[in-house]
Amino acid sequence: RHNRLEKKIMLEQAKKILIKNPLIKKVNAGLKKVRKEKRRLTKKYVFEDRRKRSRYACLILAGYKEELWDNVFARITAYVPEDVDVCIVSSGVYSKRLSEIAQKNCWSYVSTKANKITLALNMAISLMSEAEYIYKLDEDMFITKEFFESVRNKYFQIEKEKKYVISFAAPLIPVNTYGYVRLLEIFHREEEWQKKFGTITYTNGLDHHCEILKDPESARFMWGECREFQDIDLLSEKLAARSNAYSICPIRFSIGAIFFKRDYWNDMGMLDVSEGNNLGYDEYQMCTYGMDHGMVIAVDENCVVGHLAYGPQTKEMLEYYREHNERFVCKK
Repeated sequence: RHNRLEKKIMLEQAKKILIKNPLIKKVNAGLKKVRKEKRRLTKKYVFEDRRKRSRYACLILAGYKEELWDNVFARITAYVPEDVDVCIVSSGVYSKRLSEIAQKNCWSYVSTKANKITLALNMAISLMSEAEYIYKLDEDMFITKEFFESVRNKYFQIEKEKKYVISFAAPLIPVNTYGYVRLLEIFHREEEWQKKFGTITYTNGLDHHCEILKDPESARFMWGECREFQDIDLLSEKLAARSNAYSICPIRFSIGAIFFKRDYWNDMGMLDVSEGNNLGYDEYQMCTYGMDHGMVIAVDENCVVGHLAYGPQTKEMLEYYREHNERFVCKK
């Protein structure tokens, strides 16, 4: 018994010495990284590879709002530059129609078996391995012709100024808890909003001043019930004609249309993958990592794109979409 106790003590001491050894530390760190990467990537996916291996990639997260696809993809097809490698990304579903859209446009398509948004995005970014910069779009975003060039150029402009380090850049978005305030201010429509909904306040839409996120009437207002916002393309043209402008968003920002550097994702160690479908968890990580590391969300105020609605507004806004299809259709 005494010998067994001595052996146990000696083993514990040896373990402590080994743990402090720089080489062992390095090996342990490498193993942890491998385990983390295994959880954040998957072997259960389909990849239809038509990569151009461009410096820029555009990932379109889609698979669940088919009613919007005609207009959403018509806009992307019309306005995406030649130097952007496009990949449609589906989480937990394989869509024959999305596969056909990708094939028709010489885009790639990736579908993961597991319905976990962060996992699907990790796979897409990993597979688009040549891309240094990434656009990420959701399937309910109606881009305008200014989007790709304007947001990219603004990102590089701010980077060159060296006043800020950027986590990601985005356009102004009317149905957005930050963008609605700026657009009401820029076009002097504060009074119209206040009469209908009360105070105009930057918000996350969850803890205070929730109208822009929860009330379908507010989404309808920003899609054209306020006359100034009836034509998203004309609105974007007006913004593009203004003097060069951007703002820094101080709160969590919806990531339905963003542009970021691959290094940002790498530095995060990819997106974490948790229980459930990870809806909103990608946004949480993209925002908080930057805030925690002294990086800013830059908003291009010379460009606007449309967001159909937040979750609580979706049912009513789909009806609005059917009734006012001319406001969403690509006019090119």
